[in-house]
Amino acid sequence: MLIRDVVEKDLPEIGEIAKKAFDDYSVEDYLKMSKDPNYNFVVAESAGSILGFLMYLKIDDELEIIKIATDEKFKRQGVATKLIESMRDFGLKFNHSGIILEVNEINESARKLYEKAGFKQIHVRKKYYHGTEDAIIMELKF
Repeated sequence: MLIRDVVEKDLPEIGEIAKKAFDDYSVEDYLKMSKDPNYNFVVAESAGSILGFLMYLKIDDELEIIKIATDEKFKRQGVATKLIESMRDFGLKFNHSGIILEVNEINESARKLYEKAGFKQIHVRKKYYHGTEDAIIMELKF
């Protein structure tokens, strides 16, 4: 599995993965974000197929995960873990202080993934999602 920066030809596959995972952004939205210097994307690739992607922001000396998703065919095969590890390695290499993210309290599998990667809960945004579900803010300090 190769982790690499996104190229424009990856965006339709990213859009399809995202549509199944989140159903919130269109391929055109991802194309716009890929051209915005504030957004950064990496993909996990194997045999010419995109297995998953991670979108993040650089904010001062911190990195923030905006989206992470794995293609349904490759779930539970370590793709998301490898994407997070590559982001951690990037952050360490360029002297960032850590990674922050937000996850819905009901997304237990994502929370477990982040905890396994070393993230700790630092804050709760009450009733953030749909006015009923809390957003858990997690951080991985370097």
